[in-house]
Amino acid sequence: MTRHERAVTNPLTDERIIVRELISDLAGSTCLDVLRSLDEQSMTASAIEDQGEVTRQTASKHLAQLTERGLTNSTGNGEYALTAGGKIVLDAFEICLAEIDRKRLTKLTRSKHSIPLLQRLSDGPVRPSELAGTNTGAPSRATVQRALRMYETEEWSEEIDGNHQLMPDGERILDAYEELAITIEQVMEKAPWFQRLSPTRTDIPVRALADAKLYVSSPHSPGIVLATALKLCDPRLDHFRVLTSIFNPTLFTAYDKLLKLGLKGEAIVDASLYDRLHEEDMEYFLDDSNYGNFRIIYLEETLTLGIGIYDAEQIAIGAYNEMGEGEHIAMLLSSNEAVVQWGEDLYNRYRERARHPSETTQ
Repeated sequence: MTRHERAVTNPLTDERIIVRELISDLAGSTCLDVLRSLDEQSMTASAIEDQGEVTRQTASKHLAQLTERGLTNSTGNGEYALTAGGKIVLDAFEICLAEIDRKRLTKLTRSKHSIPLLQRLSDGPVRPSELAGTNTGAPSRATVQRALRMYETEEWSEEIDGNHQLMPDGERILDAYEELAITIEQVMEKAPWFQRLSPTRTDIPVRALADAKLYVSSPHSPGIVLATALKLCDPRLDHFRVLTSIFNPTLFTAYDKLLKLGLKGEAIVDASLYDRLHEEDMEYFLDDSNYGNFRIIYLEETLTLGIGIYDAEQIAIGAYNEMGEGEHIAMLLSSNEAVVQWGEDLYNRYRERARHPSETTQ
């Protein structure tokens, strides 16, 4: 009867993570306190020690592990800051802890059987003998009895005529845990992307990312993300929109050919790309007069973000470690309606602040 545990491989380190164990480790240690200390500010291990929660050595150990998992980043001078993934996980923890305190959450997640057994009770009344099993990995009768006693003590379940069933508080706790577990699962699975994404973008619908595909550039395949994005473009698209801050002449030449074939839509270029094109005497790429169906506009801001929207049905969202030529990109590709809508809303917020290059003074 035991349900499978949520498990995910972190692409940053290839670490296999059991989500329940990660939740238990964070809730039951000072690691969560270290994560909390970075909310809204970057800090060194020594500064965290000064807050009185942990020693510098312990803070350093936690920061190293959090960074390996993409939840924090080193910002230089020994300081660390939350990534978007770290902020999202921290916020999810705070929401969960509003329903169940750290002590009870740690207790609930300590055993691999506690959550599945509680989930089993949510299916309807059941007798203890139906919960135990002899199969490998199944809980023993003693384990089942201990879990049921805990649920009853916490008033998460009740027994009626030998049958155990979930109570409203139990349903609430289970829902809170599931929301946290799903969030952590997606953040870990897409860690390279969440690591690069700005912490100001934490409103993304994380649950909707389950089917999103992750593409990450590397020294061995620096062009994989840009090549994937280019393949998505088709002159037959009714409307292609792109927000870009990457200087890549090869990519521009490929897009130029597509635009001359009649690709419809518009592009927003950020300030860093706009300036770079002028520095390289390549500002002709900003001239949309050669394209009958495409408009190019300029954003007077510097970004480390890219968005490609394909007929409002598919979206590619790139996040960069740094400005440059597209060699440090993680990209998510999704057709989920909620993700597409999130990307469109973000694109439109930038579009409202953009203008045509002919309106600039440069």
